[in-house]
Amino acid sequence: MSDDNPFAASQSGVSVRATGVDVGISVGLALAMLAAGGYLCGWAIEEFGSFGAISLWATGAIAGFVAAKLIKPNKVAGYVLASGVVITFVVAEVYWIHWNYVGAEDWPTAVGMFPRFLREFKTDALIGGLFTFFGAASVYRQAGQRYRYIQVVDA
Repeated sequence: MSDDNPFAASQSGVSVRATGVDVGISVGLALAMLAAGGYLCGWAIEEFGSFGAISLWATGAIAGFVAAKLIKPNKVAGYVLASGVVITFVVAEVYWIHWNYVGAEDWPTAVGMFPRFLREFKTDALIGGLFTFFGAASVYRQAGQRYRYIQVVDA
């Protein structure tokens, strides 16, 4: 690629190759997001209803901020963390099911009731999915890519 091309991949700040350490850190951060974020987002949804789903966006934004400080930007880490936000949504809703549905006393039963939740609470599921998308986009934007500065040249 030409050095004077403002769109060159070398100028984008995104690592084409992910290092094992960066991927390991992103997997560890995704697992922490699943455990802590899933529980706390489930609690927020329990306490504040659909408004608590905003916590899914916040989870992605916080994870992206932490990832941006710990790892070099690469697409693999961005995909891992964005997938973690989506799974965090499922974990948060399963916690909500566990706390609110009669008969969901154990974790496997609550997981089995997730399709029932999607059928009975379509609007809540769509709101949660929307904020999950915002959280996944936020974490990917911070961990998977960096903003490019494009040099404007007078011709």
